Amino acid sequence: MVPAHYVTIPTIPLTPNNKVDFRALPAPELAAGGAHRPPETGTQQTVAEIWQEILGVPSVGLDDNFFELGGHSLRAVPMIAAVSMRFGVDLAVQDIFEVPVLEALATRIEERMLEAIPAEELERMFADIGG
Repeated sequence: MVPAHYVTIPTIPLTPNNKVDFRALPAPELAAGGAHRPPETGTQQTVAEIWQEILGVPSVGLDDNFFELGGHSLRAVPMIAAVSMRFGVDLAVQDIFEVPVLEALATRIEERMLEAIPAEELERMFADIGG
């Protein structure tokens, strides 16, 4: 197992029994690499919520990587199921490996949603908006 985050601390907190006091350890700062860009669109926000549930992280930004946040192929399966339930589109585990960053994955989901709309309905939609 490889830790997802490292935190430097001056001393390790101990319990009265001289064991590591895990509750007293500081939480890692997840946005250490750069500025945190929060999700903007509804799709991005929903994917972020799914990742927070599946990965157990407090927040997810547009530039966050599923695997760097602790995801792996076994966690991808319930994530894909949640995407299917909430968006009505099918993803494969391969999609997560190809586009593991939240912003790109949300774009792929939106593309799949558009692909699922029949051509006649798309034509009607564009005609209604003057396109």
